[in-house]
Amino acid sequence: MKDMWRKLPLRKKVVVLLTLLCIGLTIGYLPEPYPHVLTKEEIKEAEAVSRSQTEVLAHNVSLTDQAGHSVSIQSLYNKKPVFLYFWMSWSDMAAKELPVLDEMYREQGREVYFVVVCLDRGEAARQQIESAWPYDMPLYFASMETAGIYNVYEVPQWFMIGCGGKILDKHAGSLDRKQLAYSLARSLK
Repeated sequence: MKDMWRKLPLRKKVVVLLTLLCIGLTIGYLPEPYPHVLTKEEIKEAEAVSRSQTEVLAHNVSLTDQAGHSVSIQSLYNKKPVFLYFWMSWSDMAAKELPVLDEMYREQGREVYFVVVCLDRGEAARQQIESAWPYDMPLYFASMETAGIYNVYEVPQWFMIGCGGKILDKHAGSLDRKQLAYSLARSLK
């Protein structure tokens, strides 16, 4: 081997030495194996951070109840889950759904706040709705600005807000009783 090394021209010796030096530096400076692979603890930590950053919390808006008192959504969802339903008197779909909601309110109104919010404008319209309100569930009023905060651009639309304010479910359009029952049950877990 020594004879072979002595017979090599200087240029080839330099190339061989540089190659060995590069291989040695590469091996010596390699980071820990598979640095892009996360440990189980790192995965759990990342999931917790991701979950907290993607949770959508309900906006704290102020509503007016039938007695004219101001009620904040946050004061409700800090006590128990809230079923928030936006509607307007001209909506035929809402007119069909309100009796169903009232029935569900009678069944689960102790465990969940049913917040049925009328978005009709004008004091006369509100007084007419209030005086003709045949349901047991409470009636609330809000402005279109409040609806805009919740991105309500069509009615009826509902949100299921868990205790603490996390929006668990939302739905626009006709009410699916099974989906609502599932959302109500999920909010109580």
